[in-house]
Amino acid sequence: MKLKEMQTDRLTLREMNMDDWKDYVSHVVEADEIFLQYGCEACEELLDEIQEPTPGVIYYSISITDTDQRIGYIGILEKNDNIEFHIYKEHRNHHYCTEALKAFLRAYLNGEMTGEKHESVFGETLSKNKPSCRVLENAGFKKEGVGFGFSIDEETEKISCQSARRMYLYKED
Repeated sequence: MKLKEMQTDRLTLREMNMDDWKDYVSHVVEADEIFLQYGCEACEELLDEIQEPTPGVIYYSISITDTDQRIGYIGILEKNDNIEFHIYKEHRNHHYCTEALKAFLRAYLNGEMTGEKHESVFGETLSKNKPSCRVLENAGFKKEGVGFGFSIDEETEKISCQSARRMYLYKED
């Protein structure tokens, strides 16, 4: 049985629906937060791709409980236990993301979200995105390494390095 909603002291995380997703896309586009979230500049192809949630990702919207105001989302791709999250710019620096991530991890690892227990969760972020690095570290993730994101131009087959990335692993002790 899938967990539809979870609460922390200040936040409500609930299974995301399509209206929540559209609100998220609208917000990151209007607030010019595309690069921070996706690691590349906005282009028509990316904007087309993000109109629908990524298949296989379990998404939960994050809202402030007292106001029911959506402030971001958190999700995990179950096939590789890869976590992703985003808090809207105007709600950062209040530790909302760390609070939501800790609750999400507990529910995911214990099997409350999928009916199946998981041993670990993988996180990856741009190396220069220091706030996301801190969120992962504050939630208990350990830095495992550094890598690079690459893209290939399909027409020219030219490979370009887009960004340095940090990889993190979370395991229950």
